[in-house]
Amino acid sequence: MALIMQKCRFLHTPKTGGVWARTAVRHAGVTFVEYRPPHVRVNRCPGQGMFTIAFVRHPWMWWRSYWLYKRSNGWDLKNPFDIECMDNRFENFLCNVLDRAPGYCSQVFSCFAGTRGNEIDFVGRFEDLINELVRGLQAAGEPFDEDKLRSTPPQNVGDYSCFSTKCSDELRRRMLEAETSALTRFSYHPDEF
Repeated sequence: MALIMQKCRFLHTPKTGGVWARTAVRHAGVTFVEYRPPHVRVNRCPGQGMFTIAFVRHPWMWWRSYWLYKRSNGWDLKNPFDIECMDNRFENFLCNVLDRAPGYCSQVFSCFAGTRGNEIDFVGRFEDLINELVRGLQAAGEPFDEDKLRSTPPQNVGDYSCFSTKCSDELRRRMLEAETSALTRFSYHPDEF
């Protein structure tokens, strides 16, 4: 989904708080049109030339969230990536990703944040979601009620107590090495989480 507002647009990078952002923007009194499909990429989104906001997340946490969501809600059998990599054991899933789609998270981020040298206007970090959304909307000049935005409760939060996302240190290291592009580009430290 993308939110097309008066002064900016928000692109929903998967697993980076977009469900909460949509609710928070609505709660904050911002008028917007929601453009679907669920995750429209920067080059396919209406409003080219508008101030654009999207979020990224530490790749390790992104992978945990992605797998947990799929494990809890079901794999998408129309999604080629899911078909190739799905496994109900986290370690097996990571091995499948490394074998079939190394660096996939970095590629996803580029689809929403743009590529190096051709980035969107504001790339926020999921780890400081509320403050980053406030900064992005302010930078765009979008009018909103900050108190109402900040008081919006969490949405679409995974329950990590249901399924284990533990794996060997070696597998984690290999996964993060494959995501060096995103780690470097968005200033994440591999051992941050």
